[in-house]
Amino acid sequence: MYSTPSAPTSIRTTLTVDAAAQATGCEVVERVRAACEADDHETLSTLVVLFPSVVARVPEFHALMDELVRNRADDAIRKIVRAPGGRGRPRGDEFYFVAAVEQAMRDHKLERVTDALQLLAKTYREARENGVTLPFMSSQKTLQNTHSRLRDLFRLWSRSLCVPPELLTAWPWTPPGYVPEPVPFVVTKLSHAIVLHSPGSTVTEPKKDIQNVEHAPRSAAQPIQSDEPE
Repeated sequence: MYSTPSAPTSIRTTLTVDAAAQATGCEVVERVRAACEADDHETLSTLVVLFPSVVARVPEFHALMDELVRNRADDAIRKIVRAPGGRGRPRGDEFYFVAAVEQAMRDHKLERVTDALQLLAKTYREARENGVTLPFMSSQKTLQNTHSRLRDLFRLWSRSLCVPPELLTAWPWTPPGYVPEPVPFVVTKLSHAIVLHSPGSTVTEPKKDIQNVEHAPRSAAQPIQSDEPE
């Protein structure tokens, strides 16, 4: 069954900002500011992993990184931005562990972390007994410490996030002399438009019979027609 198409029309899309997402964004910025003021490079390196586009545009982060550059604190810079060769624990496995605990608590409606850890341990033990290979999992004590340390940041990361533009700089912080590679674009001219796109994309001329077509709701003016043969 289908409806006959209506006449061409325009569509307006409105983007609204969720209050909870904006509150999350403001909290992330405050955490970055606090870490910068406390010279807490460990926390900053974690925030860079979770919120790279936000951290790099916080004014206090710019000030701290510029000071480290002036002081030639290369080890600290590499640690914060997680550059190759930088010191510090890898974050990927740690957040995988936190995610596993959080998912166990959510899926099984558990309130205590210890209950989730026992459930995970049982799941892994049964998997090994059945010959199933699962990713490496730390000991329960390590998992509990990791979850306690990173739980709040992980839950922030798991939410929708929107940062008011007045809290951020126009451009992210970059090391002195850094020149970003230009983004390659290809220009394709169509009959009624010029399209900028990446070299790997394919652009085709839209079919005239489906341009600006909107399927209207069923009404008396638009009889329903059967697509089955008579």
